Amino acid sequence: MITQEEIKRDYVDGPQAASILGVSDARIRQLCLKGRFQGALKTGKAWLIPRKAVQDFQRLPPGVKPKTPKREDDKSVWENALAKADNLKGENNHD
Repeated sequence: MITQEEIKRDYVDGPQAASILGVSDARIRQLCLKGRFQGALKTGKAWLIPRKAVQDFQRLPPGVKPKTPKREDDKSVWENALAKADNLKGENNHD
C-alpha cells in the first residue's frame, strides 16, 4: 500500500510533470494514456506520475512512434494501478 508520505516524496501530478518537462498538462495526460510514464496512476481525473519516470522521460525524434506494450503487460499494469488507486481511496477515508 502506498502511503501519503510516499506519494508526496515519489510522485508528481500532471501540472508538476508538465512544468518539469516544459509541455502542457494536456500533453502529459496524452503521454500517460499512451503509457509513456511507467508506473503512472490515474486517481479520479488526476494522474500521479513517479518522479523518476518524469526525470527519465526521453522525447522521441519527430515521426518516431513509441513501442506499444504487449496486451498482457498492459493489462497487468492497469490492474496494479487500479489496486494502488483503491488503496489510496481507502487511506483518504481514514483522515
